[in-house]
Amino acid sequence: MWRPISHVLAGLLMPSVALSQTAGTSTSSAGDPIITFSMPFVLDKISPDITRVAVYCRITSTAIVNRTGNSVFAQADFVVRNGQVYDFTAQQVTTATVPVIAAGLDVNAAGKQASYTCSLSGYSASLQKWDTFDAAHAVAAFRLSPTPAPLAGSFVW
Repeated sequence: MWRPISHVLAGLLMPSVALSQTAGTSTSSAGDPIITFSMPFVLDKISPDITRVAVYCRITSTAIVNRTGNSVFAQADFVVRNGQVYDFTAQQVTTATVPVIAAGLDVNAAGKQASYTCSLSGYSASLQKWDTFDAAHAVAAFRLSPTPAPLAGSFVW
């Protein structure tokens, strides 16, 4: 019998992403598997205009049925003060943890491929908008070097 697996994927948001994967059993209250992405922050050169950061993760797979685009996603938001990242309970955060519930996963998903991507974005207080970071971004607030690379890869259910 197939058992839901929770994957914990960890990597630095840097151009050379270190990726490790461990598996355990974790399910939501509805019985759907939870895939948890963990990413350490390296944001010591962030602009003072950035007041929030978010990590957005998406999983796409033909094994995810009854969903537009065969995908599920989740986002974790954080507050930035004085170049430090905090959660909404004022605890300093050095690693973003983003649990993605694989709602609508086919009961015959075992052995099917899935791809994932996680990206980091920031919120500019002066511009009142979100955008991704880039070392050559046209807007100074979103320039960050080294540029945080998206975490991307694949796994098998």
